[in-house]
Amino acid sequence: MWLQWVLASAVGCAVVSTVARRVSMAAGGAAGDVMGPLVAEVVVGALALGGVMLGIAVGQWLVVRRLVPWAGRLLLAITGGAAAAGAVGLGLLAALSDIASPSAGVVVAVVVGLAAFGTTQWLVLRGPVPGAGRWALASLAGLAAASFSMGVVGAVAEQLTGDVIGQALFGAIYAAVAGYLPISAAAGHREGEET
Repeated sequence: MWLQWVLASAVGCAVVSTVARRVSMAAGGAAGDVMGPLVAEVVVGALALGGVMLGIAVGQWLVVRRLVPWAGRLLLAITGGAAAAGAVGLGLLAALSDIASPSAGVVVAVVVGLAAFGTTQWLVLRGPVPGAGRWALASLAGLAAASFSMGVVGAVAEQLTGDVIGQALFGAIYAAVAGYLPISAAAGHREGEET
């Protein structure tokens, strides 16, 4: 099941991320025209990261939807967490650009964005999902690993990070790192039904 989880995440990310990028830029531009550059960054962040992770989440949902009753919440947790992280992260980065050094702004934006990602997931999953806190931490580790890996890939072969192969790689790495807990929980739930 782990291989299905990783492959479904890779395909979902590759398919949806191209659309998410275009939609986020168009919506951010429209919001920026009406409400200013800070709102534009919030909109772009929410739709871009939320869209990328929506592709991953749909792929994962397809794998576990018949195994666990909380599969829909998993989809909502990943997508909602990513939208919150993108909005907070890019919004903070834009807000801090005039008052902090670029590197300090990036650090604050990443830390607060990751906190929003994990907290949102925990809030959505904490009732029905055993080990919701561990899932949120594993998901954070998956996002960090995928982002770091894409940075390394970008340094070696920059053209791969922006195309379909790069997006599939991002989805696969995220899923490979974050996937252990939900797959174990799904398998445990299934075994419990059979006994």
